[in-house]
Amino acid sequence: MDENPIEDEIVLTFQDKSSPLWAKIRAHLGRRLDYAQRRLERTLDEQNTNIVRGEIATLRHLIRLEDDVIVTHDADPSHL
Repeated sequence: MDENPIEDEIVLTFQDKSSPLWAKIRAHLGRRLDYAQRRLERTLDEQNTNIVRGEIATLRHLIRLEDDVIVTHDADPSHL
């Protein structure tokens, strides 16, 4: 597997997390996560199931930006 060339850490400040923009983004991510999780409940073929699981991992990764932990691009998606 190729190494991920992006090693930047994304840290949101208290002000970032308190902003109206973050509230809108967080709500949007939450709705997309709910929708993706409902899609998994349907009968999907293996390829589409894997695509939806990848979307869920990505959405959870983005939502975790509001936590007081440093999220790096190479985080293991199974822990998200």
